[in-house]
This record gives sequence, structure tokens and C-alpha cells, in this order.
Amino acid sequence: MLLVLGHANSLALALQRKDNDILEAMSEVHLTKQKFQEIRDDGWDSLLSSVLSFCEKYGIPKLDLEQEYIDRHKPRKKTNCTNYEHYRFDCLNPVIDLQLAKFNDRFSEINSQLLTNIAAFSPKNSFHAFKVESLMELSKAYPDDFGPCDLDDLIIDLNLYIDNVRADARFNQVATFLSLVK
Repeated sequence: MLLVLGHANSLALALQRKDNDILEAMSEVHLTKQKFQEIRDDGWDSLLSSVLSFCEKYGIPKLDLEQEYIDRHKPRKKTNCTNYEHYRFDCLNPVIDLQLAKFNDRFSEINSQLLTNIAAFSPKNSFHAFKVESLMELSKAYPDDFGPCDLDDLIIDLNLYIDNVRADARFNQVATFLSLVK
């Protein structure tokens, strides 16, 4: 649990940082999801080794993982699984699956793509993150506002706009939209 909650907590703290931009946040979300998947797929042996080492260090009796699992709520009923199977497949995997499901609900591919495209509006470093492709993808999400002819004009206008903004010295030190208002 400490491993899973540690990764989730690290992500939560990273997302709360005020100096974090959208692209960094989305990268951290992606890396955390990837780490959870790695733990689920390949992390059991490492986790088990850590647990056994902890037990040995503090003199805690080790559970025989090859013995049949006994459900403490129904000790007389056969479970037909070993301690190994129970703790790996009935304990660890469901916890990780739950975390992955929550991340996928909150940060679906569509939401992630939308947030990544919105990052193109960031005024940091003379609009360094500005990408015409990202803004065009956003405009395609609004077909009532941007028809096919509008999209052809928009690509030209966006390129002219960013060239003008980057050439204007007043935008060199802009880091946030709030600083544009001042």
C-alpha cells in the first residue's frame, strides 16, 4: 500500500505546484499511470522481496506463500488458492487496477489530448509552447465555429499571429496570462 499510495501522493503534490504547467502535469500523470502498470505487470517480485526483507529485519514471522490461503472471516471454508495467489491477484492487482481506473476516468486520452492542446496557449518564453497543429486540433473540436474555409484561413492567421507576438519585445518576459492584463 505504501508503494501505491506513495506514487499517488507524489503525483498529487506535483499537480498542486503552482509553477507546474499543463504539459508537465500531463507528463507526470502519464508517468504515474505507466509506473502503476509496471508495478502490476512486473513489480510483484520486487515488492515481495522488500516485504520479506522488512519481515526479516524486524523479526516478523514470514508467511509461507505456498500454503493454502485461509480467509480469516471464514476459516473453515476452503479458498482453493495459495497465499501467493491471494496476495498477488486478490490484494495487489485490484488496488492497482482501482488506481488505474481512477486515473483513466479523470485523465482519459481525450481529456489528456485536450489539456495538451490547450498548453499551446501558454505565454511562457515568448509563446514557446505555441503549436499551430495543437490549436488546429482544438478548432476542429468546434465545427459550428470553424468551417473548412475558416480552418484554411486560421492556419495562416495563427502563423502570422505567433510571428508578430514573438517579434514584439513586450511579450518577452510574459509568463502567465495574468501578467498580460497588468
